[in-house]
Amino acid sequence: MLLEEAFVSTGGRRFFVSLALIVAIGAALRIPLVALAADSYRLTESFNIEEVENIRLSTGMLHKHDPNPHAFEYPSLFYYLSLIVEAPLRAPSHDAWRAYLVGVRGLSLLFGLGIIWNVALLARRLAGDLAGLLAAALILFDRTMIDISTLAKPNAAQVFFVLAAFLAFLSLAHRPRVSTASFAAALLAFATASKWLGALALAPLALAPLLSSPSTAPRGLRRLLDTLRAGLRAPVAPWQVALPVATFVVLFLAMVPFSILSPREFGFGLAQTFTAQSVHQRAVSIWTPLAFAIQSLGPLGALFAGLGLLAALARLARWEATRAERGLLLVLGWALAYGALLILVFVKLPSYIDLWIPFLAILAGVALAGPRGRFGSPVLRASAVAAALIAGLLSNGGYAAARALTARVADTRISAGQWMDAHAAAGDSILADLGAFVPDRLTHVRWNGWGSPPRTVYDENATWGWDPVWPEWYGGHRRLSFENVKWKDPMMLLAERPRWIVTSDAWSQIRARPSHASETAAPEYDATLADGSAGYALCARFDPAPAPANPWKLLAALRPPRSAVQYGGPDLRIYERVR
Repeated sequence: MLLEEAFVSTGGRRFFVSLALIVAIGAALRIPLVALAADSYRLTESFNIEEVENIRLSTGMLHKHDPNPHAFEYPSLFYYLSLIVEAPLRAPSHDAWRAYLVGVRGLSLLFGLGIIWNVALLARRLAGDLAGLLAAALILFDRTMIDISTLAKPNAAQVFFVLAAFLAFLSLAHRPRVSTASFAAALLAFATASKWLGALALAPLALAPLLSSPSTAPRGLRRLLDTLRAGLRAPVAPWQVALPVATFVVLFLAMVPFSILSPREFGFGLAQTFTAQSVHQRAVSIWTPLAFAIQSLGPLGALFAGLGLLAALARLARWEATRAERGLLLVLGWALAYGALLILVFVKLPSYIDLWIPFLAILAGVALAGPRGRFGSPVLRASAVAAALIAGLLSNGGYAAARALTARVADTRISAGQWMDAHAAAGDSILADLGAFVPDRLTHVRWNGWGSPPRTVYDENATWGWDPVWPEWYGGHRRLSFENVKWKDPMMLLAERPRWIVTSDAWSQIRARPSHASETAAPEYDATLADGSAGYALCARFDPAPAPANPWKLLAALRPPRSAVQYGGPDLRIYERVR
């Protein structure tokens, strides 16, 4: 019954044909990024080091015949799904990096297209066909959704499973059933086993059954509160609560088995992931996520999302407990709660808006293309869908193609790598900043990368302090330290006198003004290179020009005949030892 409700409703043929067309366009828009910087391990690492870490873990499991990933920055489901893709590629590709990377990115692409589908179904169940198509149109051209759909990372999988769980929540809010709750819990287990934040959706899972309770209160917030109180008082057998919880726990453990089989590795990975949120905060405005969202959705998409949020709040104020309003409340509640989490906790990373954007798109679809929305006429509602498609095409339609073409012909990393390939001998020693590209034929390479001397990430003394009653007590408190064993002080590496030095503006700024616990101050490194006192001379520099904000203008600038202007990558400097 649940699947029937989710995938079949009135007047379905035109809707699903239109949605299939939108998904096909989404695939065409995203495919150019699937092979981005995939020619070599080092090239991919210079563009996105996390992709390399994920592929290294999954291919390591494949080559060693070891089901334990031994690292839990993310839970292990995506690594196992990657293995399913990588195993058949191993023999024909002869362990080629490109085959593994493109294969796993293809897996993310499938999940990314599924996100468009799920968003459309959710909005449709709340407000009809046009609402679903408008929400899908906004996701179709959203930059964050394009990015996560083309990375060898579990973000797209997490978003897909969370949205699928919300489809179950809508049924649960209409008619509470243990089978529906257990199915929703299973989907959340998949989401959480993909990436940790999927567990946040357990909150709406607990809320959804309460919304079906009858209430005699008048409409509005009073009726909502009365409904929730009635739901909390309703008699529930213990097994009805235990079964969904057990479903979630059992499935999560089945997909992340080494949380039990190797608890130390799992615990350390989990601790590192969440302590990193506190030790790597940036001093940026709390409104930064809003800027990320506006850039991601485009101007009209962001306007539609804002109008959708306001309209949902207005409907909440006169809440009538209809089936659609119960579902809308769940979507609105997630958008508000997750938005607050972004502003207060995850402000530093644009990728964290991936669990926010789809719900804003759903609210926009309901408000602007639903029968109870701002536009009463079906013609106007259809015009809103058309406007979203046209505006999205104009603002972000060329985004993936422009990024892919820039990476091939106008990126400083590629140009610097070509320069090194032409000037350095195979046996030359090279010291490069992480994020630069050094061709694979140059094998004697050391990296100035992320890391620092051993640092404390958690110290119970900071919480409990010293005992004021028994100051001479011999006991102590636990301290968790982190050490990157490959890290070495930049000046020590410079003292080894490599033939070539490659620096980037990102790392030179970090060395001058470290802002994170994993960064080390070494301004003298760049100063002694620049003034020649370290014994090196500047041989080449590669500085990107500001790229046009609109990707179509960038594509036009990259069409031949074009100049040697670079539009992507960091500022790079190459030094050669002269004495």
